[in-house]
Amino acid sequence: MRLLTIKNIKKMNMNIIKDLFKIQFVWWLIIAAGIRLILVFLITPITDAYYVTTESVSCLLSLKNPYNYTFTSVPSELMTKGGETVFAYLPFVTIFSIPFYLLGDIRYGFIVCDLIIGYVIYKINGKTVTKEQSKLLYYIFFFL
Repeated sequence: MRLLTIKNIKKMNMNIIKDLFKIQFVWWLIIAAGIRLILVFLITPITDAYYVTTESVSCLLSLKNPYNYTFTSVPSELMTKGGETVFAYLPFVTIFSIPFYLLGDIRYGFIVCDLIIGYVIYKINGKTVTKEQSKLLYYIFFFL
């Protein structure tokens, strides 16, 4: 049985604070993911990168080479001049986007990447930055 000493009480308080910080982080993670998902459904992409990447995945799944392909799905007002026949991304962009394309939208992949980055920011907490700096970093990252 543990004696209630000041040292033990301080340890218990620190454990409670750590647990609350973890729970708080999980809620912020859920809120950030929710906001991003809502934006995926509400906002039409305003860059040719979305359309080109989506079409490159479709192209690859059709066993065609996206580097020797003319991209036709990009709205004319978004297409970079001369960009119809240029796939300017490294191959991993297309390969990484395949599962998210199959789920319905490649932007889900960006949400996953954001959540991973947010988790890494959370994990550096107290190691290379203070807890307050870590909190500030992931608040800024998730909500700006």
